[in-house]
Amino acid sequence: MPGGPFSGIVLGSLSLSYFDRLFQNVKLGRDGTINLFHADGTRIVRHPVPNPELAPSFADSLNVRRILREGTGSFIGIAQSDGIERLYTFTRVGDTPLHLTVALSTREIEVEWRQKAQVIVAVVLALCVVAVGLALLVRWELRRRNAAEAELAQLSRTDALTGLPNRRAFEEAFGRAFAEASRRGGPVTLLAVDADHFKRYNDRYGHAVGDRVLQGLARALSDAARRPSDLVARVGGEEFAILLPGADAEGAAHVAERVHEAVAGLVVETEGESVGRITVSIGLALGLPRQSGTLADLFGLADAALYEAKATGRNRTCYALMDTVRAAPIAVEV
Repeated sequence: MPGGPFSGIVLGSLSLSYFDRLFQNVKLGRDGTINLFHADGTRIVRHPVPNPELAPSFADSLNVRRILREGTGSFIGIAQSDGIERLYTFTRVGDTPLHLTVALSTREIEVEWRQKAQVIVAVVLALCVVAVGLALLVRWELRRRNAAEAELAQLSRTDALTGLPNRRAFEEAFGRAFAEASRRGGPVTLLAVDADHFKRYNDRYGHAVGDRVLQGLARALSDAARRPSDLVARVGGEEFAILLPGADAEGAAHVAERVHEAVAGLVVETEGESVGRITVSIGLALGLPRQSGTLADLFGLADAALYEAKATGRNRTCYALMDTVRAAPIAVEV
């Protein structure tokens, strides 16, 4: 009656099948569960496995008591019913006396984490392999480029026909040897070598034969200059230079003698016949950089001595000592 006492019963009901339909798409793993508890500890719903008995009471369960006491939160605990360790996450459902919990097996969480970790490790290892591969590729490419640059640098200092150092390489080595002699003292000796009557080989037999003559001269000069520090270079068409750092006049004269002997033994043939005797003229210049003169002075003296050897009959060596050109040959048999 309005304004009077209530003399009836209000009844609310929950369909348990509703909760089963609600939770069936939630992936919990094999040992995961969803539970709905009443505030008195009665379990109303258990998913995915239905209640083995109607509305069992868990009022004495330590896990349930903690859930009901704290209302909202999470913790790791062991279920007394099956001994499985689970991660419990729970909350109170609005203002109702209902508490919803989701419990996932920690073992299954770790397994899933390990699987993801293995995938991550595999990806990282693959990336490391790729990185190492790229590093090796870059390293190989740098080495290849450095080798190519070194080869180009070497080619830029090498005479293509004879394989000897070219004029550029000779001038660099000559400058270093002269500077070293200026600092430490000691002589620098230079032999300017020129093939006698070379033009006639080209005119009579062709340039191919002339090239073979130059190649033979390159071998002969290299055989005559035997010390590791000696340098034989082709500095012009038929012009060669022999740099003898630290050699005195007597030692340089012996080298010149060996050059004449080696050249005398050269035999270049064309169409079954020899092109004839091959000879060279040599200008020998010796200087003491610490005492006087410059690099250009020594080079000029060697050229002057070579000119003198040509003017006095060829196939001989003339020498100069820094400021004096001497026309006399050094024990060379013509």
